[in-house]
Amino acid sequence: MRGGLTIVAGVLTGNLLGVARVSIIASLLGTGSYADSLAVAMGPLDTLNAVLMNSVVFAFVPMLTAAQGEERTALFLKLVRGFVWVFACISAGVKMPFFFTCDVRTKSFHDASGS
Repeated sequence: MRGGLTIVAGVLTGNLLGVARVSIIASLLGTGSYADSLAVAMGPLDTLNAVLMNSVVFAFVPMLTAAQGEERTALFLKLVRGFVWVFACISAGVKMPFFFTCDVRTKSFHDASGS
């Protein structure tokens, strides 16, 4: 019961922080093209976040609650290492386009340092 309440509290806190984030962005950017660009850029990341968080809640929490003692600790550490790799790969993939710029006039790519 306590574990379920912890999850509910975490989900509610996340939702409240999400509303605060959207409110702050809306007050800073308004309804112009910058806000639209941000919404388009954040859409896939928000979807990916929702998929990963739902998989954690519905797949791994029951596994962790079923395990006891040292087995639970080992499973938790294994899951943490797995998610660190997943998030590192996603972060690298998201940041990769920023390492290169495209010169539209020559249709050629240059590195971000300008050389």
